[in-house]
Amino acid sequence: MGSLRFQEEYSVKIPALTLLSNMGWTFISPEQALKLRGNSQNEVVLVEELRRQLQKRQFEFHGERYSLSQQSINTIVANLQPQLNEGLTKANEKIYNALVYGVSVTEIIHGKKSPSDYFYH
Repeated sequence: MGSLRFQEEYSVKIPALTLLSNMGWTFISPEQALKLRGNSQNEVVLVEELRRQLQKRQFEFHGERYSLSQQSINTIVANLQPQLNEGLTKANEKIYNALVYGVSVTEIIHGKKSPSDYFYH
């Protein structure tokens, strides 16, 4: 049975880690992740790290580059935090959809709306 479990981990986890790594994600150990969660296993999303990364993101609007507003960052973070009161399946589905399809945010630049179909992944 031990060999079968290893094969399962290899066939599932390694390709997933490779895909995420190729997309720019960085692997951190379980110990590092726990530390970033403030030693709480109740936190699924590394919220402060997510916020730091989103603050680096920019979008183009009418030929100029802009950073995400705090409101847009809050919207994205909220979409990636599971609402476990709805059940684990719903929470996983919501996070999956946000990660795969992105989160739509609208920015107001000089009184004009940026495209509302702009997604952040």
